[in-house]
Amino acid sequence: HVEMAYNKSYPKKVFFFCHEAPNNHNKNKEGGETPIVNMENFHLSLPSAMIEKFRNVGVKYMRHLPSSTTQMNASHNTNSDKQQIYTWQSLFFSEDKLEVEKRCIELGYDFTWSEDDSLTWSYILPAFVKHTTNNKEAEEADGGTREEEEGEEEEEEGSWFNQATCLHHSYYQDYPNNNNNNEDEKGAYPTDTCYGDGTPFTSEEVQFMRARLWERAHAVSWGKGDLLVMDNTRVA
Repeated sequence: HVEMAYNKSYPKKVFFFCHEAPNNHNKNKEGGETPIVNMENFHLSLPSAMIEKFRNVGVKYMRHLPSSTTQMNASHNTNSDKQQIYTWQSLFFSEDKLEVEKRCIELGYDFTWSEDDSLTWSYILPAFVKHTTNNKEAEEADGGTREEEEGEEEEEEGSWFNQATCLHHSYYQDYPNNNNNNEDEKGAYPTDTCYGDGTPFTSEEVQFMRARLWERAHAVSWGKGDLLVMDNTRVA
């Protein structure tokens, strides 16, 4: 996935480093590869109607996290399979609900508190990100005399830049301790996604997008000391 595409602020570059090659200790052992995908043209594998809807409404991200108090109570329960690592206190680095609300407002989140002190919030982000050639840096590199060349203006299409599939609630249904397979109880999951207008993704749509991603994936094999540097807005 493109790193932190669910945030308004995200890293422009992503670095992978191989400290030790996966097969150093067993030459007959396979695995340890990292799949990457070119996201600039990924959307061309999707139906035109789906692409248009994503462009028009974007992706809605939904989060639901319990309170640390609820988690402590759950830890004393013998049936605590649903216990989660994250709470809203750990995510927002605050125990103060008013401070958390202020942060949500600043970020443009719609949020609600539940009776059990859990927090649910949502927000909408574009499904694509456009690239702009940094002509200022290029001009400085050429001593301030560089002129804009053809094809360096802002691209129209942009790259597929979202986490519609990996943050969809169906991701959690494969967890070993998952006890919730009811599609109508999506709020029980830490994350979920849908179209920006609130229309849920069908299971067929999610599986279709995931399949298209894997079809276009390329495996990177690692050797000791290898460094992989990726443009986060173009490669996932």
